[in-house]
Amino acid sequence: MFKNYIKLAFKVLARRKFFTFISLFGISLTLMILMTITAFIDSELGAHPPISDIDKMAFINEVSKKRIRIDSSYTRDTTLVNGVSKIDSTLNVREVNDMTSTSSASFSVLDKNFRKLPYIENYSFFSYGQVYDVFKNNSKFALKSIYVDAAYWQVFDFPFLEGGPYSKQSIQNQEQIVIINKKTKEAYFGDLEQVLGEEIILDGKHYQVVGVVDDFGNSRPFIKSDLYLPYTHIPSDILNNPDVLGSFEAVFTLEKSSRIKGVKAEVKRIIGGIPLPADQEFNTLEIAPLTLSEAYSKSLIYNEDASKSQWYMILILSGLLGLFIFLPTINLININVTRILERSSEIGARKAFGANRTNLVGQFVFENVILTLIGGIIGLILALILLNIINSSEVLGDGKLLFQGSTFVYSFLITMLFGIVSGLIPAWRMSKIHIVNALKENVS
Repeated sequence: MFKNYIKLAFKVLARRKFFTFISLFGISLTLMILMTITAFIDSELGAHPPISDIDKMAFINEVSKKRIRIDSSYTRDTTLVNGVSKIDSTLNVREVNDMTSTSSASFSVLDKNFRKLPYIENYSFFSYGQVYDVFKNNSKFALKSIYVDAAYWQVFDFPFLEGGPYSKQSIQNQEQIVIINKKTKEAYFGDLEQVLGEEIILDGKHYQVVGVVDDFGNSRPFIKSDLYLPYTHIPSDILNNPDVLGSFEAVFTLEKSSRIKGVKAEVKRIIGGIPLPADQEFNTLEIAPLTLSEAYSKSLIYNEDASKSQWYMILILSGLLGLFIFLPTINLININVTRILERSSEIGARKAFGANRTNLVGQFVFENVILTLIGGIIGLILALILLNIINSSEVLGDGKLLFQGSTFVYSFLITMLFGIVSGLIPAWRMSKIHIVNALKENVS
């Protein structure tokens, strides 16, 4: 029986080649788009090295100083009382933010206030953004750098190809050492197999390579870099800057993900006791630890409340995914209705020989499953080609879209679902047709 269903399915698909082509095009295109979108989301926000504990991470990546003043105004309303006009005044009092300065945090504000937060297993302070121009073999390279502490290598699980992270003692001693990524190794040292102990010259200073980390797809600037240097090489006047604004960010590893609310509450309590510079007009300080998804959403859709930014991004992504699934499904349903209508005589004949509704619906749905499987294979091939084109063109900069087996499975299951639904609805409708009416139809 199963074998006959397969043979019949392929015969039906070959009978109407145009309808089959349109159906396969919709299925494969939908799967390709779903895989590309999910690969991007997984690359940016997925739990894999060097951010395997993503669900337990919180970040302080933004500090705001604000000048809040009290604004009061009267609202005057005129009403008639016994035919006489009466003026009623209401005093409105509200807070107005008339000046804001936002940046990363200074090292001093993080160092003095956020080393002993509750519910925290580990933490790291780091600074990124400086670019070094280096020269090698008559070639110029622009290398991005991150200044980190020893705990940075414990919070993030970087895959090392050579060597390993530097110790806390090495950082305190301000040793001239550096960790580089695979891309920098190949660009700077060429075909040299082992580069441990080799030197890179940065601004006239010689730094010894003590580790090489593998390249990865995530493009987040707090982990994606060419050079990883000890933060103690940052000038002391920057490290000791008394202002709350600076160039440092912080990452915390929570005991468990649910502790984020407690950490946010503690940070809110702490900032109430942080003094602002007396020579400035700001009177309010805002610092809020964010999950990676909140920080990412806020960088794309800015809202002072990061949870709203995250909600808006979820709505947009859900809408896009729903659109890419819904439209092909409707199109496929219409195609299947037309295709099944042409087979009304076949339906009538099968009913006359005893086929029940379940048999008919099962046959048509099975045909759609076969069609979806073929479209899934084509979609997989197209998705791999598209991912390779995106990565080769470097349209995402340093970000890379990696193919994940789980991504394909989830995307394929979604595609299979809409394939079944698009076959089930018209099949159920046509299975209810009366035998006499079905036999009256001519087979095209």
